[in-house]
Amino acid sequence: MTDIRYGNEQQHPLTVDYRQAQSRPLTGRDRPLGLDSDPGRWPHPSTLTFDQSVQVGRASASVRETLGAELGAWFGAEHRRLSAEHDRLAREAAEEGRGRIVASSEALRRQQRARYHADAWANLLSVDVAGVQEIRYGVGG
Repeated sequence: MTDIRYGNEQQHPLTVDYRQAQSRPLTGRDRPLGLDSDPGRWPHPSTLTFDQSVQVGRASASVRETLGAELGAWFGAEHRRLSAEHDRLAREAAEEGRGRIVASSEALRRQQRARYHADAWANLLSVDVAGVQEIRYGVGG
């Protein structure tokens, strides 16, 4: 179990703004929990133990920001891919006279799961990830 003692250690800042820290490529030993370079393969933060969560949270600002940048790139690509897939399905349905697909496509459900995954990791890393928090707070779109 991880000992938490307040005030006796220099802690990393709780929140890292995007591009605040010097980002660098992460090697295997730099990655907390040995996280894969594909954020889609990361376990959901709710499945981590307390010690694992602390290990991620105590990573240096540059490590957390690099992971946040990877997360943002992955989420952006997933969002664009799944949006295009949904648009294609909706177009095909309209052309075939099956009506409109509004919110029921599998692509939209996968897009929502990707957003929840990215949002949970952004919270655990305490980083602002472009495209994730904007959706949560209803800003932009």
